[in-house]
Amino acid sequence: MFPSRQIARWWIGSSLIKLLLAVFLPLSLDESYYWVWSKNLQLSYFDHPAMVAWLFRLGHFFEALGNAVRWPGVILGQLTILILLHCLKDFLNEKNLFYFLILAIFSPFLGVGSLILTPDLPVLFFWSASLFFFTRILKTKSYFDSVGLGLSLGLGFCSKYHIVLFLPAALAYLFWDKKWKSFSISQILIIIGFGFLASLPVLIWNYQNHFSSFLFQINHGFGRPEWQAEWTLTYLLGQILVIFPIPFYFALRASRDPKNRLWVCMAWFPILFFLISSFRGVVEVNWPIIAYPAIYILAALGARASKWIWITCGLWLLCFIFAFQASLEPHPNPLFGKVAEFHKYDAAISATEKYSPLFSENFQMTSFLWYKTKKPIFKLRDMSRRDFYDELSGSLPTTDAFYVVMDAQAGWPEWLTKIEFKYNDVEFLNEDLVVRKVELKR
Repeated sequence: MFPSRQIARWWIGSSLIKLLLAVFLPLSLDESYYWVWSKNLQLSYFDHPAMVAWLFRLGHFFEALGNAVRWPGVILGQLTILILLHCLKDFLNEKNLFYFLILAIFSPFLGVGSLILTPDLPVLFFWSASLFFFTRILKTKSYFDSVGLGLSLGLGFCSKYHIVLFLPAALAYLFWDKKWKSFSISQILIIIGFGFLASLPVLIWNYQNHFSSFLFQINHGFGRPEWQAEWTLTYLLGQILVIFPIPFYFALRASRDPKNRLWVCMAWFPILFFLISSFRGVVEVNWPIIAYPAIYILAALGARASKWIWITCGLWLLCFIFAFQASLEPHPNPLFGKVAEFHKYDAAISATEKYSPLFSENFQMTSFLWYKTKKPIFKLRDMSRRDFYDELSGSLPTTDAFYVVMDAQAGWPEWLTKIEFKYNDVEFLNEDLVVRKVELKR
């Protein structure tokens, strides 16, 4: 099953450690949002496809064990590394394979990042599975592997739309390396057919909802009319920092070898795609995550000495220890950045016991309160950007008086301003959050 006992020990050991750490790591605000989805299962959702919600639904069996509700995602993250190891056995020697494993285990998104269950985890798994079946087809031309490739791409589409970049990256490699004859017409039809079947949940939901999710993602990534230089500069800097300069340099060096063309296409095509999209909008640092497995494969091939691999992993580990410790308790210091968000809305928990009916101003706070209290809390409809809560009937008040926990500087939704109402502050929870009582005049 494993190329060597050393690789097996590292993979099994890291799996057990991650499962343990996942119990104590608080759920992020986004994870709480996806957990709420799992309480309201659908074929897909406005923000993302539904795979992340399905994984959280499996995690309901472990909810009594701290935050082990995310265990299915942790397991999937480790299976991603296992699939890649099997895929690489014919391409990397034992030393380079171990280099890749170490980079994968400690890397921010592919490794320790798999403690956080987001749509990135399942799309990475199905991207890696697609890569596995793709390389097998190149060697065996098997119809079974064609079925596997189609299903992997379709289920990846049910995870995150970024999986579509696999197709142009694969085509670029086939034409660059003159291997387009590796796929027969019948194999291509099989891949398309099974890919379509596996994508049906997303396609059906979007058809029923006027393709709102597709349109939201397109506008989210390409909707800005004028370019701002900081979008592109922060994207490039972010990628170098996340990949880390040492692996980045090793990957660039290995990219010059013609034998590595497959990994070059799988690594740099998504990076270049989002570089181009950074001229049309803000690109979040995790969007090219599908490129990272191939980048670390190239880094493992380009590394000349193991010490640089260990130095990189050591620095990653130090950053993770700092972030993990910081996530366990509130840190108002803005230097803690995203880590501080784990406790951003702690002060609002007390309001759920005092005020009813209680609404929230955004999906992050709403989801946090719902997960912490295990009681349904709704966002006041249209109070912030459109999301899953705006589709729920509970987002509209059914009484003339209700309470909203919100940022003191936030405004009211447009529908509320069109009717006569008054409000007063009933409690300041901290310097940012306030509970306001709203009374409608009908």
